[in-house]
Amino acid sequence: MTEANTTLLLVDDQEDNLWILEEYLREYGFDLLTAQSGEACLTRAREGRPDLILLDVRMPGMDGFEACRRLKEGADTRAIPVVFVTAADELVDKVTGFQCGAVDYLTKPVAEAELVARIGIHLDQSKLQRRLEQRLEAYEDRYGSLQEGEAAAAALGEERDSHPRIARLYRAREVIMENLLEPPPLAEIARQVGTNPTTLSKEFQALFGFSVIAYAREQRLQRARRALERSEKPVNVIAHEVGYRHDSDFVTAFRKRFGVTPKNYRIQGLG
Repeated sequence: MTEANTTLLLVDDQEDNLWILEEYLREYGFDLLTAQSGEACLTRAREGRPDLILLDVRMPGMDGFEACRRLKEGADTRAIPVVFVTAADELVDKVTGFQCGAVDYLTKPVAEAELVARIGIHLDQSKLQRRLEQRLEAYEDRYGSLQEGEAAAAALGEERDSHPRIARLYRAREVIMENLLEPPPLAEIARQVGTNPTTLSKEFQALFGFSVIAYAREQRLQRARRALERSEKPVNVIAHEVGYRHDSDFVTAFRKRFGVTPKNYRIQGLG
């Protein structure tokens, strides 16, 4: 199920736990690196450049949370997805894990099928993100900075036309952000940017890594998360402010995205 040369870094201070993970994952064709401390994790990540890291929380010396923070601060390691696999199952731990920059948080014992499925999902997302960055880098090498191009076009009152497809997709994103509380139907967005819904969906997914609908949902949830961190507004008020008509729909979506309910996210005081 894996592509050749997909490398995972397994980090746990308990040798038995590492052995179990290695037994699980070696059968799926992964190349495996191991470390038994936070410090060793940073060294192996920098030297081995793994595609994904499975990281324990409770370790002597530098714990998993601090190791994750340092990974996300490093220019050569910040893009590596980190999945916590740990016995630390308190809500405060889970929220801290996401705040440190992890893409997922699994509590032991983890079923083999779930562990492998989660790894696959995050590897796919990471590869999609890398492809997006490569496309944007290639575009900017050829046509110049997108941000500079947009600023110049705005100053001149002209539309950027050096690469119409890229410009169209960025305009679609602007339409979504301008109408985030109630985004127009896909067909209307496509009409506004001069294409058809099928083409817009395919190109938007390829460039930004989200479908049009998923992008709008992600931005609404990120706005809600920031509101929970920075204000004392009731959860139901925030839900309505980011476009959810029903509080239960908001709670369900937030918990699916961040692993905790909005109420518990705020209670932990870790935003």
